[in-house]
Amino acid sequence: MAALIATIILFGSLSGMAVILFRKVPVLVELPSIPGKEQEGLFLKTKRKIKELDFFEIFDFKNFLQKFLMRIRILTLKIENTTSKTLEGLRQKERMKNNFISNSNNENNYKEDNYWKEIKKFNNKKTKSQKPKSKLRVNNKK
Repeated sequence: MAALIATIILFGSLSGMAVILFRKVPVLVELPSIPGKEQEGLFLKTKRKIKELDFFEIFDFKNFLQKFLMRIRILTLKIENTTSKTLEGLRQKERMKNNFISNSNNENNYKEDNYWKEIKKFNNKKTKSQKPKSKLRVNNKK
């Protein structure tokens, strides 16, 4: 829907510009030219100034190539440095992960898992040490 509205506005604008242009062309053709002042077009001015510059005499291709290659070299060194730092960080994380896994495996191999045994002992001690509460309440109020 939005695309349809946009195309309608585009074609309406283009047709409006065309109508204005076709109305003004005959008026512009009938205008008298000013004698004595020959105006140089923008294209001709630019062309003349380029010829006056002698750009190719000023331009040193070897110097340009040297600067360009130096910038490329610096860019590749920066990329290499960033890549090496990232790789080193990844390697350290992997080493830490491997150390943690190997340490936890070693502990499990040398230690027996006594978790449930300890809980059972604790519950047995708890039940033996508690005195049974009597259900009868004695009111000794006078």
